[in-house]
Amino acid sequence: MLSAREPRGTPRGKIPNTVAREVRLRSGLARAAQTLGALERAVQLAIDHSIARQQFGRSISKFQAVQMLVAEAAEEAALARAAVEYAIEVTELHGILCDYAELAVAVCRACIGSAARIVARNAHQVHGAIGFTLDHQLRHFTLRALAWRNEYGTQRYWEEVVGARAIDAAADAGIWDLISQEGSSESRTVPQSAPRPNGSESL
Repeated sequence: MLSAREPRGTPRGKIPNTVAREVRLRSGLARAAQTLGALERAVQLAIDHSIARQQFGRSISKFQAVQMLVAEAAEEAALARAAVEYAIEVTELHGILCDYAELAVAVCRACIGSAARIVARNAHQVHGAIGFTLDHQLRHFTLRALAWRNEYGTQRYWEEVVGARAIDAAADAGIWDLISQEGSSESRTVPQSAPRPNGSESL
């Protein structure tokens, strides 16, 4: 008999490696795009608040310390956008299962993970305590971004994927060859030696 909590047609058994890999890569890339949107909105909120907020008779955007916070957040968001857009382009050109796509997704996820931490920190420092209140928009974007960065693989996992590819390239043709030919017309299968979350392909 089926459990009351178990819908009819629930799949059983282990999901094939190729399917699990594709789900992880596609979902990871989608989450990266969502996180990017949240981070860019947080940066814009920080800019708007720094212009509107008055302290000591002038906008706090005139203070160098605040400018540095906003500039660093904007820089991280821009880097994350470049990485996400590149991963999308490689995926469209070569398909999600080629090794170039896996590396591009891994790079963009590593960038997004780092950007989420820095953008959230700086945006809240610019806003002060008001950014943490229930009624303020900022916390809704930063909390989502911080939560999404660990879905479908943590930042550390994706960094390990990038590191494994760099080590393999250094022992073969060299890291520069990996970088310069990334996203070229060649399309190869994903290396089986790449690390997987929790050492398993099952979802």
